[in-house]
Amino acid sequence: MITLQLPSVAFKESYVAAVREFHADGNRQAEYYGVLDPEKLSDQTYFGNYVASLERQRLGEDLPDGYVPATEFWIITDQGLYAGRVHIRHQLTEYLRKFGGHIGYNVRPSMRGQGIGSEALQFGLQEARKLGFESVLITCDDDNIASRKIIEKNGGVLENTIPGEHPNGAMKRRYWVTL
Repeated sequence: MITLQLPSVAFKESYVAAVREFHADGNRQAEYYGVLDPEKLSDQTYFGNYVASLERQRLGEDLPDGYVPATEFWIITDQGLYAGRVHIRHQLTEYLRKFGGHIGYNVRPSMRGQGIGSEALQFGLQEARKLGFESVLITCDDDNIASRKIIEKNGGVLENTIPGEHPNGAMKRRYWVTL
């Protein structure tokens, strides 16, 4: 059983442990976590500032160039552990329209294969509906079979497959989900 919750300093220890897992895993799907330094995140003040930055992004305040307002939810297990995230972008840039989509999600390596990703995306789609979306774009790498299954299980209809932007050469699958 999981819930989606707004980021909170209450989950710092579990979050930092998850970032360490993503770094050790080396999975290209976890690029978001690659820019986060677990040693810096271990500092309470630094972590608090990081959580505050996610709230500012949700409110559309002080956004870096190229960023759009977005709500990040943390996937929390019934044991109170950080299991991953669901990121809902409130609008799309040209880049996001091609490669990123409205919703991004990931599950920490030690918790994959338990249905958490599918359940989290289902909750994320409900949240997108609350934000007023009628349909959302979700993308994944063509070779990410687990993500493809999650998106399709949650109603994703494949629009097309396009060349990705990463040097790894992975093709990008673009799905639409009607809410």
